[in-house]
Amino acid sequence: MASLVDGAYEMEKRYEDKGVDLNEVRYAREQEELARTLSKYHYSDGLCRTDCDGKATLTNLRAGVYLIYVEDESEYEVQPVLVQLPKWEEDKGAMNWNVRVCPKQTIREEAAKTGDSQQAGAWAMLCLGGAGILILLLAVKKD
Repeated sequence: MASLVDGAYEMEKRYEDKGVDLNEVRYAREQEELARTLSKYHYSDGLCRTDCDGKATLTNLRAGVYLIYVEDESEYEVQPVLVQLPKWEEDKGAMNWNVRVCPKQTIREEAAKTGDSQQAGAWAMLCLGGAGILILLLAVKKD
């Protein structure tokens, strides 16, 4: 979506006419809104698949900003996210090339209204799994 050139982000040609300047984005809310807007264009540099645990791994990426979104959502809506590589980590005082992203996800209203007990069970498992991931990430961060 954008490359890092001389310390500033330069948008790819296909995004140039969208009126976006990533260098002006300062707040997380602005990034979230921008990711939602840009994901509607469905530009893709490739697809990645998730494993049985719902994890996807992307490797050998160049410095820049990447838009990650779910193209084929089922009963869950997954929030698109912008990822900066590398990412500055204030607490470590260094750039991080090994960035982990956990996009927010919610159950679609249509799926929630069906009253299907399997939907409720899936939602409960998703919440419990999310808590497990949060605990795992907090445990890793302590090290």
